[in-house]
Amino acid sequence: MIQAAHLAKGPGRLARRKAPVRAGASRLQAVRAPKASSRARYIREFAATSAMVGLLACLGLALVASQTLVAYTGYRVVELKAELGALQGEGQRLDLEIARLSSPDRIEKEAVERLGMCAPGEVRMVAMEVPDPSRDLATESRQGFWRTLAGTLLRGIGRAVAGSP
Repeated sequence: MIQAAHLAKGPGRLARRKAPVRAGASRLQAVRAPKASSRARYIREFAATSAMVGLLACLGLALVASQTLVAYTGYRVVELKAELGALQGEGQRLDLEIARLSSPDRIEKEAVERLGMCAPGEVRMVAMEVPDPSRDLATESRQGFWRTLAGTLLRGIGRAVAGSP
């Protein structure tokens, strides 16, 4: 009696039994064909592997996107700090300008020199040329209304300064 020395390997195969082989009998035994479910199992395994690879790719992209966002935010913070420093320097410069322009001495100087003002209680005398009162009004009427008005006002001021009515 000769016994089968090896077993079939792999899914869906029947194992050979160690049985005595009869004389004249075939040594080969029938092996079952792979089941149709092994293809479905292969597809399931492929789909699961593909899903895992896709999930890992999405996680990698999310990690890259988050790191990019962190780097962008860091650069933006640096830019904003630089802008804040520049604006603070500008604010200090403007505060100094306000202090300089608000100085009472400067305001008084501008009022006197540029605007011709004087301090309360201070009297200023202005020398004016007084027109000759003997001028003829007929010639003045030809010079126009504004000239006549200015001449009359100046004559009145001249009399007031001279002290005559």
